This record gives sequence, C-alpha cells and structure tokens, in this order.
Amino acid sequence: MFLALLVALLLVEKQRGGKALSPQQTVLLLNREEAIVLDVREKKDLAEGVIIGSMHIPYTGIKDRLAELEKYRNKTIIVTDKM
Repeated sequence: MFLALLVALLLVEKQRGGKALSPQQTVLLLNREEAIVLDVREKKDLAEGVIIGSMHIPYTGIKDRLAELEKYRNKTIIVTDKM
C-alpha cells in the first residue's frame, strides 16, 4: 500500500511541479526530521551536480525500484528533479 501511494504521489507531484522548498526548509527537514533526498533525474543529468548523501533513482525507474524506498516509509522524502 505504501509503495502504491508513493508512486501515485510522485506522479501527481511530477505533473504539478510539487511544493518548492527553500534551502533553509530543506536543511531543517534533513536535520530535524532526518529526511532523505531522492533525486529522480536521469543519469545523464547528474553531471550538472548532485546533493551529497542523496539517493538516486531515475523517475523512469521508480516502479522497478520501489523496494529500495520501503525502509524510508516513516521518513520525509524530499524529491528533487531537474529544474
């Protein structure tokens, strides 16, 4: 159930652009809530830079790799994509 909801959330957020976070909000989530950063850009886009400690799962491969996110089901997941 969690995985299905996560996929649905990612699809909806991808279509509408998602909620933008300031750098300060992101740091607070990472420090206070032990959030994780999920980078969903394609591998070729990673040359532009990465967030240290982020997890990379290309958007096109999310369905196949959902099991990797299961251990984070109780954490805040910050999804980042190419702007």
